[in-house]
Amino acid sequence: MLRPINTTQAYPLGPPLPIPVTLHHEPATHSWLRKISLVGEAASLDHLGHLPKLLLAKGETCVEVKFIGGLMVLMLFDHSVAAKEFMVSEHRWKDYLKWVRWGDKVETHEERVAWVRIMGLPLHLWGQRNFRIITEGFGKTIAPYEDIPHRVDLSHVKIGLLTTRRTRINDEIHAAFEGKVYKLGIIEFDEDWFPFRFDPPEDGKEKWMKTIGCQRRMTKGKRGRYGRKPLKWVLKNRKKLGFRRVTLT
Repeated sequence: MLRPINTTQAYPLGPPLPIPVTLHHEPATHSWLRKISLVGEAASLDHLGHLPKLLLAKGETCVEVKFIGGLMVLMLFDHSVAAKEFMVSEHRWKDYLKWVRWGDKVETHEERVAWVRIMGLPLHLWGQRNFRIITEGFGKTIAPYEDIPHRVDLSHVKIGLLTTRRTRINDEIHAAFEGKVYKLGIIEFDEDWFPFRFDPPEDGKEKWMKTIGCQRRMTKGKRGRYGRKPLKWVLKNRKKLGFRRVTLT
């Protein structure tokens, strides 16, 4: 039988692509991202949940941590010297972060955390390998559904994903096992989750530790470049020196 080769098939044209809106440069935001902020990716979801406390326990008292989506965090420092010292000193962050870069050098918000339910999978097929096969088309598993024998609710599977999808996940897929095909629902839901919620708010002692630690590190970090300048001089020239703020007690 002859088989046609090198043939083309004409398809009807789809709807025209939407015209993108035009964005503008934001100099104020770019300035503080470039000078006093770093972006890093947490090693895991658990590290993300405890990151402020983990950094504080290691003596990092001059950093303010903010969640910016996915496993990524924005770290704000009191001045540019402290930010650079932290970035180049890998031993200060490698236990909790995969990488650290200047805030204006990273394309953020490319990934997000999504919580999904797997509906319709027979219980005898529950396991990490099958869960991964079912969800790999939607994202990377960062919160697996484990310890199945000790769970009370076995009506569905709940998994945390790191995904690049911008829209809510609500799909059906077909999965086969021993000749039988199952229709499965992959449904995103709102999980009561937020990074840093695992740790209680700072108490008075921790705030005091941060204030004292920042002052000591500021003095030590600046001494090599500016010598022992009086405090009034530092306050007057704080913008030129790269300080975001100076805390006094």
